[in-house]
Amino acid sequence: MKLEIACFNPRAVEIAVKAKADRIEYCQNYDQGGVSPPAGEVGQIKKKIDTPVFVMVRPRPGNFIYNKEELREMAKTIDRMKAAGADGFVFGILDQANELNVKDCEILVKTAWPLPCTLHRAFDDTPDKIKSLHEALNCGFSRILSSGGKGNVEDNIKAIEMLILTASDQIILMPGGGLRSHNIDMLKAAGATEFHSSCITSQESLLPDSEEICRIKHKLLS
Repeated sequence: MKLEIACFNPRAVEIAVKAKADRIEYCQNYDQGGVSPPAGEVGQIKKKIDTPVFVMVRPRPGNFIYNKEELREMAKTIDRMKAAGADGFVFGILDQANELNVKDCEILVKTAWPLPCTLHRAFDDTPDKIKSLHEALNCGFSRILSSGGKGNVEDNIKAIEMLILTASDQIILMPGGGLRSHNIDMLKAAGATEFHSSCITSQESLLPDSEEICRIKHKLLS
């Protein structure tokens, strides 16, 4: 079982890695839901750690419907992050109906190849999660980050269980959104094998709580 920690600055990465996070999702602008970080920052981080770093590819806050210029910028971001040493990417593109934009997602997955891609919580905005899961699989995504719908993981535990069952061993359904040590057991019981959390206890520092990471890790290993 693996724990991915969302980090928003280099110090957060240091804390998460020391607490034995299995993977880092790296981005900036926590208050806006995360956007692409500077490639130079990613490069500096990767010089210091061996832990996999998946980089968010999101050119702006707001919705996940992007114009052609924004899509070109996303592809350029992937190329820059590859050169900086990124181990994978996190993104999601929707159409005007909030359905997964299969064509443009496929283009970015191919741009990222051979590195793996995670479909982020844009997935939770889609009206038919089962349909979107199959589309994500066909696009070539390796995993889906989801809270099971609007709200957090505790609100949607039954939906998460159904998505994990549908995903089977074809694609990883990784619960995230309000995930903490007090609810990790119910997500394990739902069949999850990978988990996502920021473990942030203070929004002033935006640093993860190392003790909370250790508590989650302990429960994953028990």
